Amino acid sequence: MATDLYILTNAKFAVSESLEFFDIITSKLKALPLNRAQYMHKGKCLEVEGDWNYKVYQEEEDNYYSIWFDGPYAYFPKMFPNICYISTTFRYSTLYQIFEYNRVDSFRKDVFSIVKAVGGSEVIFVADNACDKLNGYLSMAWDNCPYEVIKAEMLKEFGQPVTDYSKLDYIKLNYQNITEFVFDDFKDLKQIGE
Repeated sequence: MATDLYILTNAKFAVSESLEFFDIITSKLKALPLNRAQYMHKGKCLEVEGDWNYKVYQEEEDNYYSIWFDGPYAYFPKMFPNICYISTTFRYSTLYQIFEYNRVDSFRKDVFSIVKAVGGSEVIFVADNACDKLNGYLSMAWDNCPYEVIKAEMLKEFGQPVTDYSKLDYIKLNYQNITEFVFDDFKDLKQIGE
């Protein structure tokens, strides 16, 4: 069973926001220099075609809507009035391996550029199924729980977050007993104007 990587961020929007607001976000996403997702077809590696777009979803039994962005990339932001989460094509274990494969810088730049485009400034990484604790926080995001509440709960449960990817040891990763959460405020990237 695969455990997917999700990214929670502090981006949000007013329920009264016009669609023009989301059109602007879409334009920002289209301007990002992201690598397109790839797939194999008849022995050839092809890039996914298309560009960023979004759909509006009225949340059943709730008095708000959500915006789901889609594009030919590895990231899919979903904005709610109180939080934004980004689903990815990556596994949660990616966080524990990117330092070893010298992918930390490119991964962080991609995530930061998307987070900035949707109006966020920091992230918490969580996982879905097969993860004893982190999937509960993802469920809170799905329910439009404010990012600040989720962050406070995670600090209470786990203590200070891991902010240095080199401290994550893939050999010690146990989805049934995760004892840390990974946080990134991209302070270094903000200072250099990324």
